[in-house]
Amino acid sequence: MSTRTETDQPAVPVWKSRLRWGVLLGLPVFLLIYLFVDGGVGEYYALRHQLDSLQTRMTELQHENEHLRVVNRRLANLDSLQLEEEARRIGMIKTGDEVYHIKVED
Repeated sequence: MSTRTETDQPAVPVWKSRLRWGVLLGLPVFLLIYLFVDGGVGEYYALRHQLDSLQTRMTELQHENEHLRVVNRRLANLDSLQLEEEARRIGMIKTGDEVYHIKVED
């Protein structure tokens, strides 16, 4: 029988050695591809910023839409005289009205 000394190391199986080298070489390649190919991280952050902007805009439009619904309900409940007054207030004219344009000279 042979005796082992402290310098003797058990043989590393071939598959463990190949796995170790595969990880050591594959990980940097994977990281390079992940970071720089097809936009990588930079494109991710740009798309994330665009998504945030679009969500903010969508929220603004939802608030505006709700405000317009309130205005629409209010106008739907007005009688014809009140509706005409509101239309005139925002600058609308009735068929048959004469419009005069006044020029102010400096």
